[in-house]
Amino acid sequence: KRAMEVMRLFGLDRRDLHRPAPAVSGGLPIRPGQICLITGPSGAGKTTLLRQFYELADVRRRLWLSDIPLAENVRVIDCVEGSVSEALRILCKTGLGDVFAILNRPGRLSEGQQYRYRLARALLSRKQCLFADDFGCSLDSITAGTLAYQIRRIVYENRLLFFAASCHSQAAEALRPDLVIKKDLAGNTEIIRQKNKSRRQPAGAKSMPPVNRAVRRRTYAGEGKLIT
Repeated sequence: KRAMEVMRLFGLDRRDLHRPAPAVSGGLPIRPGQICLITGPSGAGKTTLLRQFYELADVRRRLWLSDIPLAENVRVIDCVEGSVSEALRILCKTGLGDVFAILNRPGRLSEGQQYRYRLARALLSRKQCLFADDFGCSLDSITAGTLAYQIRRIVYENRLLFFAASCHSQAAEALRPDLVIKKDLAGNTEIIRQKNKSRRQPAGAKSMPPVNRAVRRRTYAGEGKLIT
């Protein structure tokens, strides 16, 4: 009854409550070693679209960051695979190099530290398709930017596919995504292919000239209909 009263106050009926799922027509122009970033205001459908991409990925190769458990009875250093030196290296790369955090339990870390811990676990999981919602939103600008820079390197060097949704502008800029999907509250979707000329070339290819890739913009509305 209260919901119906709110609808009457705003002049809505049941048909107005229907919002089409934020879909993208066709396949995404992304390959291993690249990053796809979904941006837009809160409520624009970033998480829903990210979840759709997750459902399309191979079950054996995908990992949603927030699905990584936060143990209460095991210390961080014991949860990260590999030798102590390898574990410390990946923890430092993801911004979790504080010794007291490393000796703490994942479930007792701060929200920002928990995000970095899950990212470290994800990068060691041997999963190729990683999905991160609210990327950098629980971190300060400097930490988020540093973390994004490290992820950019790790994704490229290990030929991973990294999908992220974020409204953190500094983190998004440092992440240097190869593909940006912009959402708005009207249901429009704009796909932008980025240029990343400054990326490091793989071993043996230093003499090759940088690849010039054209920027392609496509805008969709509603259920993936092309409008511009």
